[in-house]
Amino acid sequence: MFRTVDGSKNWKPIFKTRYAYDYSKAPYTKVPLLHWMFDIEIDPVDAEDAMFTTGLGGWETFNLSAVERGDR
Repeated sequence: MFRTVDGSKNWKPIFKTRYAYDYSKAPYTKVPLLHWMFDIEIDPVDAEDAMFTTGLGGWETFNLSAVERGDR
């Protein structure tokens, strides 16, 4: 999954090999196996809020622009 904010001139990967996330409510995702993806939704009112689904369930962020800052 990638993100662009400049009309597709540059793309940044959302997931790299190292990232932190809160898995406390779904401990079986501690070792994420991000394999197939079903859907991506970005809130049209708040572009920081995005959700997507995989075989492990739903994932959500309220800080999508962290990709540009590098603090994922």
